[in-house]
Amino acid sequence: MGCAPVIAVLDTHAVLWLMENNANLSLNARKLIQNAQTKELAISDTTLLEIAILVHKQRLKTAVGISEYLRKIETMFHVVPINAFISAKAFELKLPHSDPFDRVILATAVFLKLPLVTRDGNITRSGVHEVVW
Repeated sequence: MGCAPVIAVLDTHAVLWLMENNANLSLNARKLIQNAQTKELAISDTTLLEIAILVHKQRLKTAVGISEYLRKIETMFHVVPINAFISAKAFELKLPHSDPFDRVILATAVFLKLPLVTRDGNITRSGVHEVVW
């Protein structure tokens, strides 16, 4: 039995809201996520770093230690490492802001040619890439 194909990339807030079963996930995002199998959803490896930073800055609380929390996320998603294409594309994208995490996550979706699950209005309004929300 082969691996399931990846169908979308999730932005960091979508991952966190999924982990918390948070109602902030839109109906479209929730449907896509609920219909996906394990590893059919991808995250950028930078999402793990962004979550670690949020915990370190005490902007995010976890019921378990950060290492255990991040390992759980790793098992749920296909983690895509930053490569040369993603690194170069991240800062070529025509976005109105320079947040490196947003840029790498979006560039990961572009690299994989998959929609990005995000509520980020800057990304959606940019029209740079397909968004599910």
